[in-house]
Amino acid sequence: MGHKSASKALEQEFSVSPQCTKVEVIDILEQLVPKHYQAIYDSFDFLVKRINFCYNLFHRITFNSNFNIDSAYSIRIARKIAELIENKNPDLIVSTLPIGSLSVSTYKKKTGDKIPLITCLTDVSTHNEWFTPQTDIYFVPSPKVKASLINKGFNSRNIIVTGIPVKKQFKTGSSCRSINYNNDKHLLVMGGGLGLIPKATEFYEQLNQIANLKTTVILGNNKEDYLKLAGRYENIDIVGYTTQVASFMQRADLMLTKPGGVTLFEAIHAELPILSLRPFLNQEKYNARYIEEEGLGKVLWHENQKIINIIKFLITDQHKINLYRKNIRRVKQKTENCSLYQILNILDLDTAM
Repeated sequence: MGHKSASKALEQEFSVSPQCTKVEVIDILEQLVPKHYQAIYDSFDFLVKRINFCYNLFHRITFNSNFNIDSAYSIRIARKIAELIENKNPDLIVSTLPIGSLSVSTYKKKTGDKIPLITCLTDVSTHNEWFTPQTDIYFVPSPKVKASLINKGFNSRNIIVTGIPVKKQFKTGSSCRSINYNNDKHLLVMGGGLGLIPKATEFYEQLNQIANLKTTVILGNNKEDYLKLAGRYENIDIVGYTTQVASFMQRADLMLTKPGGVTLFEAIHAELPILSLRPFLNQEKYNARYIEEEGLGKVLWHENQKIINIIKFLITDQHKINLYRKNIRRVKQKTENCSLYQILNILDLDTAM
């Protein structure tokens, strides 16, 4: 969901540029394995929810691995990408998923095609799965990630600190956010694309009893928890899938969430301090460290931490909330507002796409 959301955000941004006549988002797995891509997504969902230690082990072992494909599969992948390029005839490809960058890079290596490829990282990570020899430009989330790539030998000119792309509704209105000195506070709880939130009924009962606190819980497609929680608590609103997340963020004083890359940067643009649930996927751990290093909020690293007590403390500590927001604004200023025109110049493309 995060990769798709980043793609949609880039689609919005590129579509308003006079240099672009058409922008289209393609699911690379659907392109590569049209009969099996949904099963792959379902398997990944099961993997990260039920046996995430296996995923983390693989992720850790392969952190510095070479992901270039040089086997019989590379011919099939190159053929599938060739079909896509022949059908769509693009001037530029932007990938927000490692397998997308790897597939296009494989195609370029096999065919010699020079079509420009931009790889957009969607986590604050330097895992080698993102880096391919045929990528021309990298969009990276932070100056620290850029510095890490430079240390790995990448050309600094080809690395642009953009943050992680978020839709335009998250970028509007944050500068007008006023300090809430009222006793009434608003907590936003989000579980990311997988809808992962605290499960214990006791947590919601205690949350409901905190004085002067209204809570909104956004569950996305998590129908099981929606049916379990909806309508049970006077001071807690339960929301399923919604396109109004930006509005909920603008109204909140603090957000309790898992540290997904896109959600993190949505909160940054909304200037919303973060209370991060304990990260259990490796890439989320990098995002959580980034939250702490930049002072954007607090991370619950240990399972035995009393979430309710921490919420009570943070939501009423206006000095701390203001400090987090000050740090968030500083982080926003570190990203380069690079126009598509500038990117095309870097890639030495014609400005009429």
